[in-house]
Amino acid sequence: MVSFLPFLAAQLTSTIGGVDAAITVFFGNQLQKRVQQRIVDEFDGEQPIGTSFIITTQDAKHPYLAHTPTMRVPMYVLFGVPP
Repeated sequence: MVSFLPFLAAQLTSTIGGVDAAITVFFGNQLQKRVQQRIVDEFDGEQPIGTSFIITTQDAKHPYLAHTPTMRVPMYVLFGVPP
């Protein structure tokens, strides 16, 4: 069985709170730095919305994380997407 955590992050991988911050607290800053470096290496610094990649976490219980940006710039969305 493959165990992974989805990382539905804002494009610029800034942990402003919520799930992103919890993942960073759990795995540490090393994972965030590796995700950011992979975005630089593979996407010239900006991973397009709608793409995803899997990265190892170096954690035996949760060995993989899927990084899938849902917005280009981090922001709070209180009432959904405006029309």
